[in-house]
This record gives sequence, structure tokens and C-alpha cells, in this order.
Amino acid sequence: MTTAAATAAAAGGRRQGYRRLLGFGLVLFGAVWGLPAPGAVRPALAQPAATAAAATTAEAAAATPSAGAGPEEAGQPPPAPRRFKLGVELDANFRHSDDTRVAFHLPYVQAQETVDPGSHGEVSNVALLADYDPSPLWRAHLRFNGVNLYYRNPTSTDHPYDLAELWVRFGRETGPAVVPERPGVYFKLGKFARPEREEERHLQSYGLVGTAFDLFADAGLEVGADLGRHFFVKASLTQGNPLFIRDTNALAGDTPDLLAHDAEYRAQLNGGLTILYDAHVEHLDFAHPEAAGYLGWRLGDPGGASSLELMAWGRRRRLAASYDLPGTPLDGDLATFTPLGTPILPFHGNGKQEVGADLRIFASGLSLFAEVVDQLVAGLGRTGIEAEAAWKIDLPLAWAAGGRQLFSFIAPALRYSKLHNRFPNIAPTPEPSLAWDWEKLDGGIRLGLWGGIDLTAEYSYNRTFLNPHLTENENEFLGTLRIRL
Repeated sequence: MTTAAATAAAAGGRRQGYRRLLGFGLVLFGAVWGLPAPGAVRPALAQPAATAAAATTAEAAAATPSAGAGPEEAGQPPPAPRRFKLGVELDANFRHSDDTRVAFHLPYVQAQETVDPGSHGEVSNVALLADYDPSPLWRAHLRFNGVNLYYRNPTSTDHPYDLAELWVRFGRETGPAVVPERPGVYFKLGKFARPEREEERHLQSYGLVGTAFDLFADAGLEVGADLGRHFFVKASLTQGNPLFIRDTNALAGDTPDLLAHDAEYRAQLNGGLTILYDAHVEHLDFAHPEAAGYLGWRLGDPGGASSLELMAWGRRRRLAASYDLPGTPLDGDLATFTPLGTPILPFHGNGKQEVGADLRIFASGLSLFAEVVDQLVAGLGRTGIEAEAAWKIDLPLAWAAGGRQLFSFIAPALRYSKLHNRFPNIAPTPEPSLAWDWEKLDGGIRLGLWGGIDLTAEYSYNRTFLNPHLTENENEFLGTLRIRL
């Protein structure tokens, strides 16, 4: 493809992507126009609207104490909370991925191309959840993914299952952007999500920062303390997620595509357009532990739905010479930079460190999450920014089934993310996308169907900068039916 043709094709792709995004934005605008004022954005802090609104008139009358009822009958104490809770989560998806292909430089004859282009229906997640709360100071949590199609390391032959989280905690841990009523201290041991991760996502997909730095749980020890009501500190010593590469869309891709000439590693999927990211912790050795520290400030009313949190953090470790990843002939950490025996990026040293800051705001049905990260890994620097705004709106009661409201809420969301790399490619290279700058704009809407069932429709406009004057798109539509029981 000539430069002029490539530029024209890229311009056409941009115009098509802008038209799709504009159309999707009009759909979102029309969906929320004229709806009532938003309700509480944080379901954990607000009264469940679906449960309250789904009661019929007869049920409400039966639940209201009569004038002659005594105090014991009128004010029955609430039932004691269950100490052990078991749940199931299932995600079924419809996905349409644009077909994008970027040829390698010689002597490499393959191309970086969309992992699985076209339209597909798939069950991406089947998870078992368990929580045990024997006392206010003790809690244990388990998340086991029996199917984790979108969460696998970059190979379709990785383990189909995953022990995503398993931890035990002693003490009182305050949730994100929640002002505690009193100071507390906690200790957490096991495999858990990093404190900077956005846990209350309103879209099924992840942004570039969420994919590159916060996607998977780490394993080790975390301690934290509330210094009064507004300040808090945390520290952790963990295994450290191994460095590897993956595509930015829903499916991770097949990195054995680099070695497709070897029949033993023939790929089932394409390799994708990849970025550096922190992969699964597959096994524990703590030979290169990661130390992290956090300092934060909160503002708001205890237990209220409106709050603000600022948190600065940093973490550091040394990369291993290699890290074995199941399902792929390629290794992680430093070996990521030499997948075929020769360097593909101008790396030096084995240090890995990140510094960042998070902002969380919850107010009157609106929520905002923003994160900025600066990383230096093996001498290669990059910066990431991400911001997501969402508006959760409680819908009026129109229909109910089984004592629960149908169509209980609607939540439009918009997210922007960007990765800027401060290093060049080494030409020729089998993975040119590793040094490209990236921009990603995700827009979508989530509809509460019934109880723990919701439907999300979203579109990702993903732009990569091959050079300052030439861009490429890898766009994707994702529809997700999520069931939580």
C-alpha cells in the first residue's frame, strides 16, 4: 500500500468512525432525554430502588403497620445479615470487531491484525462468587472464573478457568470515596485487586489505562489505615504482575502468531494490535516482589451518596529475566522485549516503576473516575490518562415481575483514555504497535432489566498513531447481557 493510499484509507476510516460515534451519541442522547432526575449513583450506599418500587399496593399496605399495632409489631428488627453468601455471574456477548491489518516490515511476512474480526456471539464469563463474614472484623472473598474469555492472557490456549481473587481480611477497610465514621486499620492477605483499580465500571470494556496497568489482581499482603475521617494510607508487598503484550479490544489475541511457521504453536486467533500490559499472576515465587504505597484524602458525609476522593500512589519492582505464561511459547517480563531472540524495543535495565493519581467523585446520580499514570519500565517511558463519566438514573415503576421492578435504571457512560509512548520502534519489528500512541473513546448505555440482570450496549472508537501523520482504527461494538444471582 502506497503512503498516499494509506493516508486516504486512514482518512476514510476516521470519517467512518466519527460517523458511527456521532450516531451512537445521538442514540444515547435520545435515550436519556426527558427522563426523571437521577437517583443515587452508588447502589451500595443507596436504598435499592427496584426492591422498594416493585411492591404492589396490596404488599405496601400489608407492610405498613396498622394504627393499633404495638411497637414490637410495628418495628420488627431487620433480619441478621447472612455470614456466608454465594453468587454466580454470567456474561453473554454480541461482538462486532472491525477488520484491521497492518503489514510488518521485512523480513517478517505476517501482519498485525484484528484478533477476531466480524460479528460473533459468545459467553465470555461464568464466575462463582463467595463471601464469608464471620464477624465485623473478618472477611474472606473468592472469585473463580470458570470461563474467562476476555480475561485470559494473550492466547486462546491459556487456562479456560482462573482463580481471579482469593483473600482474607482482618480489620475495617473503607471503600473508595467513602468517609468512615471512625478510624480503622486492616490487613489483607491473598490475591486481590489493586486499590487504584476502578471497581464501579459502567461499561463492560476497559480503557487503555485500565487494560495496561490495572486489569488483573496481584497477590501478596496489603495494609491500610484511616488517619481520622479524611486522610488514609495504604501499603502493599506483592508478587507483581508480569509484563506482557495484548490487544486493546475485548479479546486478547494469540501471541504465538509470531511463531506461526511452527505448527506446534499455530494460532487459533490473530495476534491483534498490541500494547504492553500487566498480565495474570500465574504462579508465586516472590523473587522480584513489588512494593507500593498510597496516600489519599476523602471529603463527604459518612455513608452519604456524595463524596470525593483523591489518591496518589507509586509502586516499584525489578523485572525477572523471564516469566513463564501458560498457553504461549513466549515469556513475560524482560523476555517480552526479545520474543524471537533479538530486541524489538530499545530497552535497558530491569527496573519497573509507576507513579499515578486517581480522582473519584460521586454526586447526585453522577460519577466521575479519572486516573493518570507515568511508567518507566526497562528504560522505556510512557504516560496514560483515563476518565469515565456516568449518570445512573432510577426509572419510575411501570412493570414488575416476581416482586421486582422491570427496567429499574438506565446509565449512560462515556470514557476517554490515551497512551503516549516515549520510545521508538526498532525496525524491522514484528510488533510495531508497541511504540504507537493510542487514543480510545468508549460510549455506551446500561439498562437494568430485572433484579441482577442488566444489558449494556457500547461502541469503542480506537485510534492508533502509526506516525504523526498516519492513523489506523480498530473499532468495536460490544453488547453484554450480564446476570448476577
